[in-house]
Amino acid sequence: MNWIITKQDENRGDIESREDFIRRNVIWWIRERHKHKRSYLGKYNNFIDFGTMRHLFDGTKSVGEVGGGPFGGIIEECKLRASHKYFIDYIMTELFDLSFIEWPEDATYIDAPAESIPLPDNEIDILISNNCLDHGWDTFQCIRECVRISKQCFLSFDCRGDNEEQIEILTAANDLDHHQLLKFADVETFVEEELSDYTVSLSNMNRKQFPVVFLSVEKL
Repeated sequence: MNWIITKQDENRGDIESREDFIRRNVIWWIRERHKHKRSYLGKYNNFIDFGTMRHLFDGTKSVGEVGGGPFGGIIEECKLRASHKYFIDYIMTELFDLSFIEWPEDATYIDAPAESIPLPDNEIDILISNNCLDHGWDTFQCIRECVRISKQCFLSFDCRGDNEEQIEILTAANDLDHHQLLKFADVETFVEEELSDYTVSLSNMNRKQFPVVFLSVEKL
């Protein structure tokens, strides 16, 4: 196994301490372990099929995933074929140590925030991330990094800022996982201003009562 572990700040952006984030998420994963196993495979397959990307995983390309969780995410649960696998997460060490699965030996594990991924430009052929980037502290910086380290990426995340009820609920609850409350129009502006040099597809997956962005980016 190849591990890349970055030295991180004590805080998760300006949201909470890294220690609190680790404790909160590890407890959540342990509690939700069996529920997750029953429900997420369908969601992962929906993500792959929405992006019509299944044919790309033919075993000849390196594949990475940001924020896949302790079950190996889409890569492992959907048994994606890859010449090499990259698992990237803010708390990759802690997720790995939960030992919910037998992790592949011939893979690279990266313990780092999506806002700053310690990989060279275009290192990964195909990068995927589902329902993760909006949980960070700077979603647009996460997108920049995903685009930078990959030749092609497929990303989905929530835009709860387009739903007034969600804004009220999450603000009142001081929701630490959805503090940004992005709007779809903000993502459109970002794409127009920063991704114009690439082949880009942006759409709403229409999965929830608020927009769920599906963004694919391919280098020209």
